[in-house]
Amino acid sequence: GAGGGGGGGGATPSGFYLQNGSNYYVGPTFTVATLPVAGNFAWVNQLGSSEASVGNALVLTVPGTAGYSWSSRVQSIGAFTNVTAIFSCLMEPNLNRACGIVFRESATSKLITFGPGWGAPFGANWNWAITRWTNDTTYYNTPFQPIAAPEIFMFYARLEVSGANLNFYFSHDGVNYIKTWSETLTNFFTTAPDQWGYSADCQGNNGQNSDCKNTLLSWTTQ
Repeated sequence: GAGGGGGGGGATPSGFYLQNGSNYYVGPTFTVATLPVAGNFAWVNQLGSSEASVGNALVLTVPGTAGYSWSSRVQSIGAFTNVTAIFSCLMEPNLNRACGIVFRESATSKLITFGPGWGAPFGANWNWAITRWTNDTTYYNTPFQPIAAPEIFMFYARLEVSGANLNFYFSHDGVNYIKTWSETLTNFFTTAPDQWGYSADCQGNNGQNSDCKNTLLSWTTQ
């Protein structure tokens, strides 16, 4: 996963980062970042969403929808066992809006999302939540939501496939991660997730009228 390190002498700003010729570092703790590559991701439920390369990061912009609707950029898990992401969310703090990283099973369209959301089904105010979805627009349940997520807008998270289990980790500094949830591959998925990516749900039927954004600052697969 991503490791910590200082910019050191000669570090200069580069978009959202500091860079020293060898590494890019993302604050506030200046963790070494793996810059995401747009060509490595594919759309799921794009609708009117767009992705742009901004300041060496990828910015997913999702317009408001009449109900739940996760627009995602995903890639094959393949032989990898974990992915560590640093991302930043920007959306009106109102009901039923969320963003994060996701596990997805392409054959069934089932999703498990991991990240901050506001209001049911994600919990009161901003909360980290693990939420299961029958497909991009159909809520199933929320097995985990006890971590308060103040509107700080930068998040560190890790998804892991470990034997017969799916593990979920989060961090405040990008160096130290703790496991917050674990379940078997088939606890919710029919077989197992074969994709992961980053996403946003921008429900707009509670008075919100702005777009939602998820900025992917680092994406490290192992």
